[in-house]
Amino acid sequence: MKTKLTIALTLAIANFTLLPAFAQLSDKPPSAPPPRGNPTPGGTFSGISCSKPPKPINALIPQKDLEPFLVGQGLTTSEHPTFWVYSPYSSEETITAKFSLHDRRGRALYRTTFNLPKTAGIIRLQAPTEAKYALEQEQFYHWYFSIQCTASDATLHDLIVDGWVKRVAVTPETEAEVNAAQPELWYDSLTRLANLRLASPQDEALKQDWSKLLTSAGLETLIEEPLLEPVARND
Repeated sequence: MKTKLTIALTLAIANFTLLPAFAQLSDKPPSAPPPRGNPTPGGTFSGISCSKPPKPINALIPQKDLEPFLVGQGLTTSEHPTFWVYSPYSSEETITAKFSLHDRRGRALYRTTFNLPKTAGIIRLQAPTEAKYALEQEQFYHWYFSIQCTASDATLHDLIVDGWVKRVAVTPETEAEVNAAQPELWYDSLTRLANLRLASPQDEALKQDWSKLLTSAGLETLIEEPLLEPVARND
């Protein structure tokens, strides 16, 4: 049975990123903090299977450093966090979209493909809520979202963005930060607000909170983009 995958998007900074080289993985996760994520695929579109859109694909992760984290990194208290991405492409313009979640060693915990919605907008991504996909506390994980626009030329690459997430414990302080839509608990604050906005799209207070949160992370160009309904995974 096809399970619903949720939708949303936004963020910035860039470079085309290749998925980890699994043959060279270490058994121990690195002790140093991970590098920046790549919220947008900057540079030219030479060698890419997709045409250049008016507004770039964006992972909804901070596009600027929010101490102590770098661009493209954020916290969650959830075992199964939700990731949000803005896609400027529709299902008519693409072959398939891909989402994958990896541990700090680069090992893939989950991979899936799905068809994009019929319109551009912010989509939500999430691994199934099964124990084997749960994030461990105090560990970083790396997630990727990619789009393939044509299958006719094998020399062309997919369009890819990526980000990092670290799970931390739930405390009264973290709950207060999420309820106040603070960027410190980025993934939780973003998901809570997005869900509230989907339920009450005309609520002006929620619109203001959404605008404030995205602006704090350098994502103000995505404030007016629509939050789309869940899409069906192909697994």
